Amino acid sequence: MKLLSKVAVKPLRVAFDHADEEFVEIYTKCMWLAAESHIKDVSNYILFNYEDDPDDLYKRLEINVLLNQQFENFNYKTKIWSFPMKFSPIFDEEAIGRKYLGEKWTRKQLRGIQCILNATHGVVGPKFDFFKKAFGKDMEEFNRLLWMPEKYIIYRIEHEQNGNSKQWNEFYLQLDSKTLEEFHELIGDNVFVDKHSKNKIINKLLTHYKD
Repeated sequence: MKLLSKVAVKPLRVAFDHADEEFVEIYTKCMWLAAESHIKDVSNYILFNYEDDPDDLYKRLEINVLLNQQFENFNYKTKIWSFPMKFSPIFDEEAIGRKYLGEKWTRKQLRGIQCILNATHGVVGPKFDFFKKAFGKDMEEFNRLLWMPEKYIIYRIEHEQNGNSKQWNEFYLQLDSKTLEEFHELIGDNVFVDKHSKNKIINKLLTHYKD
């Protein structure tokens, strides 16, 4: 890392593709080496829709934001810029149309990520407050955010001010584990036409997905 710091590397490009404990430990150590070697710019590619799940993605993004905060506390100039990258196979039929769906993802969740990244222009910056606003203050809020109507995600401020987001959240939080699973199965394909349920709360939620 000290040798890298002596050449014109800007940015230092690193991948952070897993959130298992051993990998996180190795990755974190490397980022501290970069900071201590005064490498200022780190471009961090974060794979998702592969073997991960939404919690795994959130954890990696949060780790980077927290590292940035710690570097600042130590007066290091290092900034990590995260670039979430959706996995898509390059061979066989699954490569056609870039429509590959990871085993632990739904199409609605992937669309939710795209909506968030639309607002951030595809990059997750080093600012803690901005990250929490865009991706949620914790994993629970992040996972809930992915199921919201996409217009509520993209035009966040507008729908917070007019009360639509608040109403959606109130309905969503009324669902128990069984009805929540039903709701997720209903809209998991990211298609909302002709969807209905015997549950009144689910039907109220579905009205928010109409144009």
